[in-house]
Amino acid sequence: MDIKKYFDTLNIKLICAGFLNNKEDIFCKDEICEYNKIFYLKSGSISVTQDSEVKKVTDDSLVIIPANKKHSITIKKNGRVEAYWIYFDATVFSKNFFDTVICPVFVEVDNDELITRLFESILYNVENLPEVSKVINDKCYLIRMISYFIEKGGCILRDTPLKTIEDFIEENMERKISVGEFSDILKVKNNHCTNLFNETFGLSPLKFLNDIRLLKARELLENTDMKIGEIGKTCGLGSVQAFSKTFKLNVGLTPSKYRHIFGKTFKVE
Repeated sequence: MDIKKYFDTLNIKLICAGFLNNKEDIFCKDEICEYNKIFYLKSGSISVTQDSEVKKVTDDSLVIIPANKKHSITIKKNGRVEAYWIYFDATVFSKNFFDTVICPVFVEVDNDELITRLFESILYNVENLPEVSKVINDKCYLIRMISYFIEKGGCILRDTPLKTIEDFIEENMERKISVGEFSDILKVKNNHCTNLFNETFGLSPLKFLNDIRLLKARELLENTDMKIGEIGKTCGLGSVQAFSKTFKLNVGLTPSKYRHIFGKTFKVE
């Protein structure tokens, strides 16, 4: 699975946000939060402990703590901090994004104006925008924030025993593929294969297969002039009618409408 396909299924949801200016609000010990946390430390210094590793973080730093990760944040006895904070969900294939990649704990910010504006915009949204606008804007600002973090710190996909599965699907996409074939590749029993998929992607093997087929279909609709029926066959999604039904059910648009909105224009020779 390449990083582009992870981002293609990225879903972001803001939970809550705020600004703090005293150490009691940021201090925690062996905490496990169900949401991802992101802090922008405007002033002061903190120590972040994850997986028994301690990181010293100073002002003008962006910190991300993944959901369900045990962590501690400490501050010097007479220290003082000022920081923006956000709790949020970020999922790919129904799994926490930060469980599928390796990222640093923090990055140093070299564009204070940009990061401050993103946090302030989210805080403004909370109080001042209609609900629909707020949700859309929150997603945009959070995605830009995560993008900045990755640009500065890098991001590596975690190695899993399932990475060979995508190659197999790509090579056999036109035909029916069974869970038993996945089990044979991974050299495990069917029930263990299902557990591996759920642990890695948060999806069953068949749902993962269907999502890969749909991602390929979207790519072909956007970047080629192949006929709808050809795309359905190439992606193993059946006849034009079956493909259109499955595509609309999962994407919200028919293949033709999706191509009209997102596809490139090709010259007819």
